[in-house]
Amino acid sequence: MSSSITVSSADISVTIDLENGGRLSSVRWQDLELAVEKRTSPLSWGWYAMAPWAGRIGRGKLETPHGVEQLPTDVLPPHAIHGLLLDSKIHVGQVSANEAMVWCDLPAPYEGARVEQRVVVGQSFLTWSLLYKNGDRPMPAWLGFHPWFRRTLTRGSEVEVFNPASFMMTLDSEGLPNGRIQAVTTPPWDDVFGGLQGAPTLTWPGALKLTCQATDPWWVIYTMDPVGVCVEPQTAPPHAASLGLAPILAAGEQIRLDYQFSFEST
Repeated sequence: MSSSITVSSADISVTIDLENGGRLSSVRWQDLELAVEKRTSPLSWGWYAMAPWAGRIGRGKLETPHGVEQLPTDVLPPHAIHGLLLDSKIHVGQVSANEAMVWCDLPAPYEGARVEQRVVVGQSFLTWSLLYKNGDRPMPAWLGFHPWFRRTLTRGSEVEVFNPASFMMTLDSEGLPNGRIQAVTTPPWDDVFGGLQGAPTLTWPGALKLTCQATDPWWVIYTMDPVGVCVEPQTAPPHAASLGLAPILAAGEQIRLDYQFSFEST
């Protein structure tokens, strides 16, 4: 079996990496590669989905209706981070020239749960969807997307990030949101935002304007890396179960997150 799938339109091409958690290892618009290329840490490259949780969970202690579950913390100690998809075995579902669905089953403590990713490519848009189907017992679950955008492309100026949030969460000494909110500070950011009054955009002057749209209320924006920036919609903030902000899904219940990108020349 091939290690990747590519879907495309006239201007947009997306490669799904089946050996690295189903992440989008390449996202090209015209002659420009937008995704950060592979780096040492699995957290630091490509565009990847986050499920059955998004962001950090403090010390890997997940509060569930059945008690506290210990999640793996080996990727970025001492916390659990960005879900269980990074090294999951990926299966291929329906594939056509401009659309693909891949899926995986999750390990404990989410055994019996399934995650599906779908990529649809149009003439000037890309839709990336994530569907989580809960297993046989009630569990907290929240979803997110973590795309790494290159700061600089092969033409145009360095990226400019427009953040239309009206507030951000304050963080504790370990970088975890504590449930309180404050006014939005100036960048650089590694922060959780809400109250968006419009769509975040990334603009590479002289090349591309990318408008990022999702209906969910929480966004993480990261601009502290010299190579890439991240604009991440989430259905709940990092550490959400401990904050009382993570929905508890019944057996077999589903949640979904859709992320749409619109491409425009600048």
